[in-house]
Amino acid sequence: MGKMSKLNLKLIISILFVFVLVLFTNRLDHGYFSKILYDSEQKHLAQYNLNELYRNFSLKKCSLDSSRTSSSTYTNEEIEKLLLNIDAIKLSHLASMEINKIKGHYNTLSNLEASGLRNDEILLNKSELKTLLDQILEKIEGLLETVHDESTSLVPSRHYSGAGKLLLNVELIFMLILGSIIQLIIIWKPNEE
Repeated sequence: MGKMSKLNLKLIISILFVFVLVLFTNRLDHGYFSKILYDSEQKHLAQYNLNELYRNFSLKKCSLDSSRTSSSTYTNEEIEKLLLNIDAIKLSHLASMEINKIKGHYNTLSNLEASGLRNDEILLNKSELKTLLDQILEKIEGLLETVHDESTSLVPSRHYSGAGKLLLNVELIFMLILGSIIQLIIIWKPNEE
């Protein structure tokens, strides 16, 4: 009788130890895969916003080409909104530096356009604006390549993320089975003879 209860106690302790170990590794895996998934989503969001930014600056350049004056009829509201969206995204240090350069060029462009709109007699040099727009578009292309390169390093993590979810489900099922075994051991009382 004493021998059986000691065996049950050792079994319960070992099962609880395995249960805690599985739970701990599950939490570690979940945290790691959640971070990878978050980083991957951030990179895709950055790519989308950068593509939209490139499109808007291209439209601005086309608008400038078709305009008789040196001012573009294309508004800056959408561009400013996209720059704010990109600011909210977590990017690498290199990508953040490139964004700051793009913002600097954009501020220069906005100031040149604003000075041209205030003084109708001063016609802005279209070639200067085109050069500035070309520089911005070139910077965005480079930034798109940088973000793409960073996101390709995360591509294998999508596979691991799926594997992590599978392991999570397997561990949860394993924990349910262990919990059932523990309950049976606790409730089960051998015939006392």
